[in-house]
Amino acid sequence: MIIFPVTIHPFGAALSFSAVRAQLAWLADIQRRKHTEKAIIGWPKCGNTWLSALLRFSILKAYHLPEERLPGLFTTDFGGFSVFRIPAYATIAHTHALPNPRSPSLSGVADSLHAFDDKDVIVLIRDFRDMIVSSYMHEVYRAPQARFDGDPDRFAEDPAYGLPRIVGYYDLIADIRAEQSGSTKLVQYEDLWQDTKSTLADILLFLRIDFDEEGLQFAISNASFSNMRAMESAATQSSAKIPGLFRSVNDGENARKVRRGGVGNWREDLSPETGGRLFEAYNKTLATLSRVADRA
Repeated sequence: MIIFPVTIHPFGAALSFSAVRAQLAWLADIQRRKHTEKAIIGWPKCGNTWLSALLRFSILKAYHLPEERLPGLFTTDFGGFSVFRIPAYATIAHTHALPNPRSPSLSGVADSLHAFDDKDVIVLIRDFRDMIVSSYMHEVYRAPQARFDGDPDRFAEDPAYGLPRIVGYYDLIADIRAEQSGSTKLVQYEDLWQDTKSTLADILLFLRIDFDEEGLQFAISNASFSNMRAMESAATQSSAKIPGLFRSVNDGENARKVRRGGVGNWREDLSPETGGRLFEAYNKTLATLSRVADRA
């Protein structure tokens, strides 16, 4: 049994909503640090939701759980950290570690990352060219109101959304993980896309989640591109089986969470010059991360 501390106002007055919210956030952070054994960290739009679905269906199959358990199988901060949602079977946290995803500053990211000091961590990454285009579509078309005014090339250089912050984010991860005793596994979206079965098996081994051939096929089938799109179309934010996988309030293909997937689609939206700069930066970042991680 977990006993949570309660703050009593000295004069017996009710705590303000903001004070209660701050207290709950503090308690949630304590519980996350206490219960998390493994963590998955990745910049938005590098396959987080797909990997989340693959892992959730894998856990479902391995531990013979009902489908209604899918949303709460491990902790996540996508769309807001769910207070006290501590998993019973897999103590895994899945996070962007971004207290403010739309700020040019990386302030606060280090504190979030240090929640997983000495834990085993998967770092998820994707070709910056495809990742930038996917992020652009999300911010311009999927968000209830467009949060960026400009084309994808400008987006790629934007200090809040683009290359400078992405590189800084992964460099910070590399610096922090280099000082930790926990293992760090680097997983590339491209490997997961091109060889889903073996890459997922390697991830499950790293996370120490039981699996067999039937379980792998179950997860891959349920998290297929077509099924992910179907789950998205059928869900609202509150009813989503996979956190973050729900239909947008906006219409159009570009407003979808599961939009295209795959590798190399950036060519339709970015100039060759921008693509070249992003790919050069991506390779440098991979080299930096590889010095502190074993690649999945």
